[in-house]
Amino acid sequence: MGSGSDCAADVRDPRSITVSLMDATTRRDAPKRRFEVTFKILNTGSVPIQVPVSPHLSDLQPDDPTKRFSYLSLGLSVSPVERRDSIGYVELYGGNTLPDTLMMLNPSEWILVRANVELRSDAPQANTLYLTPGYWLRQVTFKASPGGFSSELQNICINTTPHSPVLVMQEHH
Repeated sequence: MGSGSDCAADVRDPRSITVSLMDATTRRDAPKRRFEVTFKILNTGSVPIQVPVSPHLSDLQPDDPTKRFSYLSLGLSVSPVERRDSIGYVELYGGNTLPDTLMMLNPSEWILVRANVELRSDAPQANTLYLTPGYWLRQVTFKASPGGFSSELQNICINTTPHSPVLVMQEHH
């Protein structure tokens, strides 16, 4: 069970982020839908932005599984230009209880995130494939309850700068 919210960009908001693909490769012996990608997360706004950097949500979970906890989630995604419904993503997590799971990006600062992603459905069968990046940033509150759990998602609306697709290169092994 969960609830969520949607948002729209506000040009007056001083926060802005650009998530771009620096490179994307696939090995010749790997299925066509698995990629190693490098994302660049750049603060293109005029104020600092806090981003999560831990790949492990379990680090943020309390020792008592019945306790409510909140965390920040950054999803970094790719999808083929030719087939936008085929998405692959990696998620990073951070929380105030573990400060080293969060990083403050000042204006013009950036980080690189290298990850393996797998598209949710088959990639187009083509000799060349262009992937386009995407992202979401959310505040999540998780609460266990008898017989289940609930989560509340709040999208954090940050202006984004357009990005260009990247040609997938195949490694020769």
